[in-house]
Amino acid sequence: MEREKILSYLRNVKARGGPSSQVYEEVKEALKKEKDNYLEHNDEPTLKEIWCLEEVLNVQNLFIVAFQQMKNEEFYKAWCTLEKCEIGLMNLSRHYSIDNLYHLKHIGKYVELFQSLFPYKVFFSPEMVEKEKKCNICGKKVTPRNPRAILFIIASAKNSCGD
Repeated sequence: MEREKILSYLRNVKARGGPSSQVYEEVKEALKKEKDNYLEHNDEPTLKEIWCLEEVLNVQNLFIVAFQQMKNEEFYKAWCTLEKCEIGLMNLSRHYSIDNLYHLKHIGKYVELFQSLFPYKVFFSPEMVEKEKKCNICGKKVTPRNPRAILFIIASAKNSCGD
């Protein structure tokens, strides 16, 4: 695949139907072959450019996947995918200007907005948020070192915790 077709594909992210299509795989493979070719010639500036294009492709695909996951009501998976997308954008921003040529500004803006709908703490287990937890049988304090595990199984008929 020619470089111009790859760039055109990256510029037209809104026209893609879904994640990981056949064309996506072709573009990914073409970039890999091009990278392997320049590795033999030790052409670092071009290798960096190809890495940036690979990362743009990855970020775009992650965003599309996350959007599909949200549509399918897989919100935790979508949040994790958006986090990967955000990390990809941060890595890319160190080496490439985040402009709107490949819709990266749009993606960055909406990654942040979608993540704000479900802040990180929403996905924590309630036990991690509680300051103090008491045994529901005897009322004694439960701690990480004294979890009173399987209380309902080992509790005696007198509702004691086996102490």
